[in-house]
Amino acid sequence: MNFDRTSAIAGIVFAIVLVVLDKAGKLKGPASLVLLGIAALMLFPLALGNSWIRETPWGMLKFSKMTLMISIVGVCYSGFAVWISQSNSSEDTHSRYQTTDNLPRQDSNEEQKKLPGPYQPTQHEPRMDRKEPLQYSKKPATKTSDEKPPTMLDLFKRDFSYAAKVGLNDAAVKSGADGFELKIKRQVYLDFQGKSQFVGFYLESGNDFPQNERCYRAALLLAGHVPEAIAEVRKNIAVGAGFPGQMTSLEDLSFTGRVLIYHSDELSITQQADIVKAFKTAGFDVQFRGPGYLGDQVIAWHRQHDKKEAQ
Repeated sequence: MNFDRTSAIAGIVFAIVLVVLDKAGKLKGPASLVLLGIAALMLFPLALGNSWIRETPWGMLKFSKMTLMISIVGVCYSGFAVWISQSNSSEDTHSRYQTTDNLPRQDSNEEQKKLPGPYQPTQHEPRMDRKEPLQYSKKPATKTSDEKPPTMLDLFKRDFSYAAKVGLNDAAVKSGADGFELKIKRQVYLDFQGKSQFVGFYLESGNDFPQNERCYRAALLLAGHVPEAIAEVRKNIAVGAGFPGQMTSLEDLSFTGRVLIYHSDELSITQQADIVKAFKTAGFDVQFRGPGYLGDQVIAWHRQHDKKEAQ
């Protein structure tokens, strides 16, 4: 057996051993690719010195045959290289995205501490330390259930699940010349990832259909309650979210000017325009979520649950 064949056989065996070691996890990094290149070079003496090329006279034909053999060797060993590279890449990706089992955890006793009132943070939500006691409503929070279509109050409580919600005391707004007061619910949304906060209001029905003047007049006055809600949260609650050394506090959250109004009574286009103008004058961007929005959510609920029942 001459040198050409011995070198070629050794190169092939060397390449197979490299692939086996790589799949067994014994060989990682660029070293495997370098050794694979050496194995490819060991095959060139036979590829270029075989009789099919050696007996061909010098010229374009011989050059073409040599190029073909080099290409065949290159393609074969490039396939090995791609296979090894994909294996290493998948291992790197897996190690980079490990689960959070090794991340620092809060003490279990701290996780069990609950704030009084409607807002109860879980272990995945921001921790809140009370500076002063808030006078939360004594009424128990209404539990939202997915067993029946959502109400407007359900949507007010569950929308924007990515943000922490701080529920404030219920308030009342005078909404008529007769002294009628419309009850409102208030909450502040804290988006720690986006470092922003915004405010939401829920207006109960004024029971004066079809004029709905009570809801309309109450909504006109809500712009004055926005700074009050922001100030109340800043005064009474200290909030922090994140890992040690990378905490985002309430002071880091900027108010976007966004205000949400959930209302059970229908507001006409003219009424909505007046409310938008009042909020814009105060520097706020108001958004309405009324009966039309509730109807869309109820339809979506039925589509989801009717399909499950059919199955």
